[in-house]
Amino acid sequence: MQVDNIIICENSLHGFFLNKILSSDDNGLKEIQNISNTKHALGHIERYKDFLLVAFSKLNKANQASLKLEEYMACLLNFWNEVNIKYAQQDVCIPIFGTGITRIEDYIDIEDEKILEIILFSFKISRIRLKKPAKLIIVIHEDKRKDFNLSKFEYIKK
Repeated sequence: MQVDNIIICENSLHGFFLNKILSSDDNGLKEIQNISNTKHALGHIERYKDFLLVAFSKLNKANQASLKLEEYMACLLNFWNEVNIKYAQQDVCIPIFGTGITRIEDYIDIEDEKILEIILFSFKISRIRLKKPAKLIIVIHEDKRKDFNLSKFEYIKK
């Protein structure tokens, strides 16, 4: 598993994790390679230290990360279920899954804000209920913040 800017982009979270977190941990790299060589259902979580590693997409014939909207929703619902089981009521910090190089096949031009709405909807309908003081924190890259009307999500902070 290498960051080659073909399959794994150095600017992605996956690339950052491999280059910055695992680069000096040979045992961790072996552990991650063992995890990645096993086929998992979309949304499956493996824990590595304080990180949740998520089986998020499939590679298509061109080695591009992709999934259909139906698979994306199933992935999110499975993800929330796994968080509920494996994360022991701690704060959960996630990116907006699918706003990088992952392709949602049925919606080529889906806006990042719509993806955030889908994530929040999936969280709302999932069985997970974070007990206070645990929080769900969604990180939006600073270069993309201008693409969001965050005031419409103010109700969520409560």
